[in-house]
Amino acid sequence: MKNHIDPKEWAEDFKLFMSIPEIAPPAHIRNEVYRVVRRDLLPSIWLVLSKLGGIHIVVGGFSLLICSQFGMGRGDTLMSTFMSYGAMVCMAFCGALFLGLTTLIAGVILSQSELRKIRRTGYFPIALLGVISLTVFLFFGADIAFSFAVAWFFGALLAGALVMEMSLGVRSLTSHRA
Repeated sequence: MKNHIDPKEWAEDFKLFMSIPEIAPPAHIRNEVYRVVRRDLLPSIWLVLSKLGGIHIVVGGFSLLICSQFGMGRGDTLMSTFMSYGAMVCMAFCGALFLGLTTLIAGVILSQSELRKIRRTGYFPIALLGVISLTVFLFFGADIAFSFAVAWFFGALLAGALVMEMSLGVRSLTSHRA
């Protein structure tokens, strides 16, 4: 059973509320609240990069178990499926899988503000992960031809950006329903 307040009563209560003098919180509390809200709404690019990098180390390592890339990893099943479309398409799919999975998991783990930070940087963190990943592959002895690396990077960047946009879209839809 709901209590229904008469509109006149509501208006009187509101007038009373508005007539009470404002009480300002102490400066140190106001500053701390401002700092926390600012940190949550405008995350540092370094924080976003470190979180995304940590996610990528775990997820990227896992993806090498299901799809070998540049001779790294043991997963031949997906690679042989992708290879049926040609070597360049295979490399684009491998890159898409490698960074697409990372951004999929990041879309679940990172906050909406952190995802927006990635978008606002023109997907620089995703591109950086792609370059770092190719460099790590080279460091561990992968034999990478330039044209294959370009196809891999294109697939990685495209999938990373698309999955990031999908994550932001899903977050936006769910936040409007709550």
